[in-house]
Amino acid sequence: CREVAEQLRSGVTSISSTASAFAALKDTGAVVTWGDAEKGGRMEVTWGPPTDEEECSDDGCHEDGESEDHGETYSVEDRLSSGVLAVVGSDNVFAALKDTGEVVAWGCAPDGAHLKEDVKRKLSEGAPIKSISAATTTFAALKEDGRVVPWGVIADFGNGFLLDKVEDQLTDVVSVPNMPTENVWGMFAIKKTGEVVPIGTIANPPDHIIEDE
Repeated sequence: CREVAEQLRSGVTSISSTASAFAALKDTGAVVTWGDAEKGGRMEVTWGPPTDEEECSDDGCHEDGESEDHGETYSVEDRLSSGVLAVVGSDNVFAALKDTGEVVAWGCAPDGAHLKEDVKRKLSEGAPIKSISAATTTFAALKEDGRVVPWGVIADFGNGFLLDKVEDQLTDVVSVPNMPTENVWGMFAIKKTGEVVPIGTIANPPDHIIEDE
């Protein structure tokens, strides 16, 4: 729309995307979004109509049957008007890191836009957040002490890895690269020793990771 176009005329420092929405970060620390509202085009956490299909699909944002109860759509626009340092996007969700250390997410609620209380606690306690990363349906915050806080859809299919299998290994991490490839639902953490630790569903993890399975 015209309002978005005007905001994009100057001051944009980076652009991120989900499957069908975009987010521009400006030098003022404000975020400008456009595209599919349910996938981050509007700065809201959306649940969409609950259905028997337990996924966020191209037809709309649907609640996962194993997630929290269906909730109300709510806005995060006021929290994205200033102080944002970085924005990353998964398939259906954006997440922003603010200069206060706060993480703000929006888009499809079950895919990580709605932060559960235990995730909020882990993000806020302890060392400050150094960076945030995204894969297709998973996010990870790397803290300055080398610990990692993942959230989103962390599933276990085939050779995938549930978080509780690797959570105690997510220390002394130096990097969690973005994984934008659509067939990667999880992420990899790289430790100070050079060891690789999978987070979430990884279709083909390295042999040394699955040898004990």
